[in-house]
This record gives sequence, C-alpha cells and structure tokens, in this order.
Amino acid sequence: MKRQAVRLILGCIAMAACCTVALALGASHPNDQTCSNKEWPAGLSDIVNTKARVCGFFVNANDWFYFKGDTKAFNGVLAAYGKLKDTPLLLVLHPGRGTAREPWDKDKSVPCEWSLTIQRRGWGAPEPKPGETGKYVVALHLWLGGDVALEELDVPLNVEVQSGAEIERFVAEHQAKQSLIQEDAPSPKGAGEKPSPAPSEK
Repeated sequence: MKRQAVRLILGCIAMAACCTVALALGASHPNDQTCSNKEWPAGLSDIVNTKARVCGFFVNANDWFYFKGDTKAFNGVLAAYGKLKDTPLLLVLHPGRGTAREPWDKDKSVPCEWSLTIQRRGWGAPEPKPGETGKYVVALHLWLGGDVALEELDVPLNVEVQSGAEIERFVAEHQAKQSLIQEDAPSPKGAGEKPSPAPSEK
C-alpha cells in the first residue's frame, strides 16, 4: 500500500510539471509573416498585419503586437479598431516612449508608438459584461512621447479612453513621501504652548 501511495504522489508531481510547461507556451510573431485567427473579431487581422508592426509574440492564448508610425497612421488604426465587433473597445494612453520587448529576450528592444493586446476570455481577459459574447478582448495602447500627437487624434465615439495611470501613481507616491516628511518634521519651537499672560499694570 505504501508503495502504491508513493507512486501516486510521484505521478501527480510529474503531471503537475507537465502542466506547468504547457501553460508557459509562447513564441515570436515574425514581422514578415501573416498572423490570423479565425476566432478573432472580423477585421482584426487587417490591423495586425501592417507594415507598421515592429514586434509581436504570443503567450498561451494571448497575443501582443507593437507598431511604429505617425499620427495619420494611428488614426487609420483607430478607424479600423472602432469597427471591431464582439470585443470591448479601449484606448489606453501612456506617458513617455513605448518599448517593444519579447519576455524571453529582455536584452533586445525596439521603440514603438502603439501596441495591440489580444486576450482570450479565461486567459487573463476581464470577465464579460452583460451582453458581451466575444471570445477575445482587444485593447489599444498609445505612448504619447513618440510621433503620435494627442491633440490630433480622431478617436471613434464607441471607443473608451483611459489613462495608463502612470502619472497618477507618480503623483500619489510623491504626495505620500511629502506626508511622511511632514509627519517626521519637528514642531516649530513653542508650537502648542500657551502664551504667557501679559504683565498686569500697576
């Protein structure tokens, strides 16, 4: 009985190891190769497979693509993106310059202006809201320190716009540091003491 128990435990450990390897599946999307998926929202492949793409990869069921271009090119992407069906439409704005980097090659990176994330439901994508039926959640990310001008963007009205929250986090962290300094600072001399009564006149 003990031997059977040991074999069962070892078998479970081996299966867990195999599952871990399977869950870490990923590879690059070469820029000169077409990427498509019949389950993607209609029109998404046209956005992905442009000459502006500078980097792409997938991990498990999710894909990331990075692009470089100017305001005119990105407005064209926005127009096509706004026509996608079966996915929430979200544009996330980030400060600074964008960088495209594959997770397994951290020493190599290329600059980019925007990225496209394609997440499958059940693989990290937000849970669907009432009425949402699509299998994927597709989001655009734009870095404002590059060649795309914020004031010239033509964002479709059905696309939600959000901040990437980097600036908000920076401000909050700075304010927290200021609060700590103020709490640790010594009180001014005499602060909190009652003033001495004025001498009485005779």
